[in-house]
Amino acid sequence: MFDEDVLVKDNFFDLELISQAWKECLDNDHKGQDFIDHHGIWKGQRVSRQQFIKKADTDISDGNNNFPPAIKKITDILLNEFADDISVREITFQQLYLPWDIHCDLTREDMNEKSIYKSKNNSEYVPFYNVLIPLHDVDSRTIIFDQKSTEYNDFWKFKKYNPKAINPVDESLWEEYLDMCWSEDREWLSIKKIMPPQQAGQLIAFRRHFFHSSDNFHKRNIANKHFLQFLLDKNA
Repeated sequence: MFDEDVLVKDNFFDLELISQAWKECLDNDHKGQDFIDHHGIWKGQRVSRQQFIKKADTDISDGNNNFPPAIKKITDILLNEFADDISVREITFQQLYLPWDIHCDLTREDMNEKSIYKSKNNSEYVPFYNVLIPLHDVDSRTIIFDQKSTEYNDFWKFKKYNPKAINPVDESLWEEYLDMCWSEDREWLSIKKIMPPQQAGQLIAFRRHFFHSSDNFHKRNIANKHFLQFLLDKNA
């Protein structure tokens, strides 16, 4: 299972549990922080509101009893599903108002892990999964690209250091899903997988070092979308 770069499991979580998690997140909305795009396609605009339920520097080795009950149960289910040597780096409740631009989901800790892992295992560190758990049914999907990086999240850096794609994204597909992105980005990207429309209770997971983006859900008159995001680590 863990050799797969992309995983999708429909109806993985009970809908009552997802509904409870949604309520818990809304009850704690005062803890959220607006994410403003300072450099990309939405410069100066609010892209999302992020509620960090667990940050990377928070240890849950003694349990996750400080989490709201539904979040705790979802966390336990995830850890049980993947393996005993998996840990949770971050948990975030995302309220997405504008489509995510092209990016990876590396963290500062990933940069530190690279050198440690290399010395222990004499092999390259590959980040584990980014898990998305939709809280509602919405006609929007994540686009996963073949291109990847273990050095940076910003796609402009990838363009700077890498050649254009041999088989770039088809122009009609780009127009359908990705027309909010910089048009020239298309020439450096090829499609790995177009994920299915998001459904409440779905488990969506993909390796964190793959570049990915949201589709342009505003084209389907969707104002926003809500989901839980878990960043997982496979312990060395």
